[in-house]
Amino acid sequence: MKRTRLALGLLAALSLPLVSLAQESKPAAQPEKKPDAAAQPAGDEMPDMAAIPLGAEHDLLKQFEGTWKAKMQMFMGSEVMQSEGTMTNTLVLGGRFLRQEFKATFMGQPFEGLGYWGYDRAAKQWVTSWMDTWGTGMMTSDKSTYDAETKTWTIDSTYTNPETGAKETHREVMRVIDADTHVMDLFMVDAAGNATKTMTITYTRVSGGEQPKK
Repeated sequence: MKRTRLALGLLAALSLPLVSLAQESKPAAQPEKKPDAAAQPAGDEMPDMAAIPLGAEHDLLKQFEGTWKAKMQMFMGSEVMQSEGTMTNTLVLGGRFLRQEFKATFMGQPFEGLGYWGYDRAAKQWVTSWMDTWGTGMMTSDKSTYDAETKTWTIDSTYTNPETGAKETHREVMRVIDADTHVMDLFMVDAAGNATKTMTITYTRVSGGEQPKK
């Protein structure tokens, strides 16, 4: 089976203010005068984070919170391999993201994965990231859609195959069956856009979670 994930890097920029001192007569040092916060122009004010509220999309994440039993079918040509695992989902950052912790055994070897799933209101996109013990990279979503009528998410991600170094596309199609069951189909997508199913995971609730608001 191909083992694939995308590596990301995080950049941070810091700046330091420069202060120039006039030295005509070297006056006695004066205590630094702090600017009056009330007199600062609007452009210098800190943004009001309360003005970036959660949306109805974030309510949908609540139904996945809790512990789930995962029953997996892996398709390798004509062969179908079966395995089981556990997914533990927890809402984090005030309900902005769903943290996903997965543990299972694949081909006789222990496997662990960690992912995050949320909705970016600025980009108007569902966003995901995933990392696991099959590689050292991180897979992140490129595009996504949600069909409210069928309760189905379709998410495409691009990553670097850790075995070949090639860029590949991975597609997840997740359908909510009922309050305690959802199914995820995983596909490999070639350059022509043809999708080949590689795995189906059926999740059954063990505990926790709530239903989304109507």
